[in-house]
Amino acid sequence: MNKNLLVRTATRVLVIVPRKVVTPSSLRSLSSFAADWSAKEKVEEARYVNKKDSECLKKKHDELEREAQLALKAKEEKEFKETILPVMNELKVLLADCDDTFSEASLEILAKWKLAAAQ
Repeated sequence: MNKNLLVRTATRVLVIVPRKVVTPSSLRSLSSFAADWSAKEKVEEARYVNKKDSECLKKKHDELEREAQLALKAKEEKEFKETILPVMNELKVLLADCDDTFSEASLEILAKWKLAAAQ
């Protein structure tokens, strides 16, 4: 009986066949795999190029913004020297007669007020 069981087991093992047999025709061909890989590489390359382009554009934008800020600051400084500084000096002379002292910030505010009132 033990021998029959062994024979049956061996027979069962031999009889078991996978339901779906893998054949070369059922496998995906290497050319389609290569095409998929190439498409993925193109997508990744496009992502990388777009990222680099956006970084470059952001850097250029920041540089232009910085230049605009510097130009605005230079314009304000030029305006300050041409209009406000002479009025501040005039106020210093007037206030020196009264022995009063004011900070530069307060003199600037007074000068701007005087210029605004004159217009």
